[in-house]
Formats: sequence, structure tokens, C-alpha cells
Amino acid sequence: MAYYGIDVREDELMQELKCDSNGTPVKNMISVAEKQPPPTPPAPVPAAPNDSIVTGKLIAIQSLTGNMPWEIIIEAQSSQDVPSYTNATKQRIRL
Repeated sequence: MAYYGIDVREDELMQELKCDSNGTPVKNMISVAEKQPPPTPPAPVPAAPNDSIVTGKLIAIQSLTGNMPWEIIIEAQSSQDVPSYTNATKQRIRL
């Protein structure tokens, strides 16, 4: 569940899913997933003047019009400072 940003204890999850020696029924997985609150929408962070090293999962690359030809959408997992620069992504990453 951590992959989806949901923090839950393993024993509590196993109890709610009704896991047994045969595994976990798919219908239980769906039922538990549907009870979870919707994920928070991603917060946009401008690439400039932000200077940081961001590690994350690529979600999409979208074509745009105007000054920017494209936009990269990522699920940021970590952000490292670059000396002498502002790191605008660090505060938006939930660990």
C-alpha cells in the first residue's frame, strides 16, 4: 500500500483483507482499495529557478503549446539539494 501513498500496518491490512493460507481473494483486495480515500492531486513545481536532483517515477510526458513544448509529470520520491541553489521540490515530497 505504501506504493500508493497509503500507510497501514501489515497485520491490520491482512486482517481487513481476510488473508488465509490460500492467499487473498481478489474481491477483498478490490473492496479494501475502494474504501481508501482518493489520492491527493500532484502539486506542480516549476523547473526554473528550482535546482535540485529529483528521483521519481515517470507518470507522463505531455505536449504543450506556447513557450514550453512539453511537460514531464513525475511522482517524486526524493529530492537532493544542489549547493547554492533553491530546492523547491523538497517540501512537496511526502516520505
